[in-house]
Amino acid sequence: MGFEKGRLEGLQEGEQRALEGKRYAARKLIARTEMDDQMIADIEELPVDEVEK
Repeated sequence: MGFEKGRLEGLQEGEQRALEGKRYAARKLIARTEMDDQMIADIEELPVDEVEK
């Protein structure tokens, strides 16, 4: 049981890091390009409200 719980927590942490990476990339694209929020959200596969933060 402990192994499965640890594994699940590890998967969740990995997903969280991936999402943070996408947010970081979106913010970098906004700062460096003329792309609008919707276009960047589409590229990074994030909802627009995540890009606007």
